[in-house]
Amino acid sequence: MQVRRVAVLMNKAYFMAGVLSIVREHPDLEVLGFPVDDADLGNKLASFGPQVVVLDEGSDHEIAQRMFHYVLHRHPAATVVTVNSKENRVCAYRQRRVVGAGGADLLRIITSSDRRRAGPPAGGKAM
Repeated sequence: MQVRRVAVLMNKAYFMAGVLSIVREHPDLEVLGFPVDDADLGNKLASFGPQVVVLDEGSDHEIAQRMFHYVLHRHPAATVVTVNSKENRVCAYRQRRVVGAGGADLLRIITSSDRRRAGPPAGGKAM
């Protein structure tokens, strides 16, 4: 399997640490975490060239929306995954929305080899 670059963008260090610990379990992922308030975030993301970007959807809606639109604009080929710990929900935005729950679905969404035909995660559904 090809190594996939994953950027985790969060504004709460403890939540980022939890997401990073789940995602780093997979050997074929190169994972870096970035705080969303990093003044040099744009340059760091451009340099890293993520194929998947994970965002915190639940903590601050305004920040999440701003980051979501920024990533879609600057990294249109990347899969955007939003994580909501309050609702135990994981959503992936590719050409459609895929909803799942928990760490296993997070890993399945990120590592799906054929994003268009991957189908919904085990605990989720396509929308």
